[in-house]
Amino acid sequence: MQFEIEPHTEEVLGRDPVDELGALFGALRIMLPGTQVLFAFLLIIPFSARWTEVTLEERVPYLVAFLFAGLSVSAFIAPSIHHRLNPRANYLPVLPGMPLYWSRSESLQWASR
Repeated sequence: MQFEIEPHTEEVLGRDPVDELGALFGALRIMLPGTQVLFAFLLIIPFSARWTEVTLEERVPYLVAFLFAGLSVSAFIAPSIHHRLNPRANYLPVLPGMPLYWSRSESLQWASR
């Protein structure tokens, strides 16, 4: 079975960046609960009664998995935290002569010129 990559169509190239950002946040909302559950399970393992029987060779992969799960949870939560801290930022594509963030009135003024 061979997969063919379709060339970019006008529909794909003409997508609105705001819609793309909304789709990205939607995907993050789906992935976040799974990573939180994984992190929660990894967090309670050392509190089990048989944790004292775990050898050093078994604890190292556990620690690596725990750290990466913690990093992934924080990476999935970071965009929503950024959005909460800076709610009025306009996430428009950066064009020549445009600063990275504009207020809503500045972006409307730029768009209507």
